Amino acid sequence: MVRRGYCGLGSREMAVQEFDKLGAHVERMLAMQAGFAWASPGHMAFGIALDGLETAALHFTGRRHYYDALRRDVRAAPAGAPAGAPDFETLRPYAARLRALQDLCRPFGRDYLALEIAQHALATCAYHFTREAAP
Repeated sequence: MVRRGYCGLGSREMAVQEFDKLGAHVERMLAMQAGFAWASPGHMAFGIALDGLETAALHFTGRRHYYDALRRDVRAAPAGAPAGAPDFETLRPYAARLRALQDLCRPFGRDYLALEIAQHALATCAYHFTREAAP
């Protein structure tokens, strides 16, 4: 029998480092969100994905609005912004990183489920545009 230990993300400081590494993915999602008019369905779909990650970050770091420093003024997007489906292939590394972090956590434990929130939020956002369930 093999016994596997789960360390989670470690201390709060280590979790902060991990969530800082996700900043590039947040910037990519914010750029995609900026392509949609303020409060449009596309804009709100990306808001779901970003809020899901903010929720996970709050759980691990205790810091509210973790990525506020990265947020741009997306209200400046023109009302007639193109509403085409964003390229979700560019977010695959983000989804893979969330799964890798989740592998460090006890299955269905609090940490595991906090990362699950971020994954489901991303899947919800992708479903809005593609109408395909996440694999």
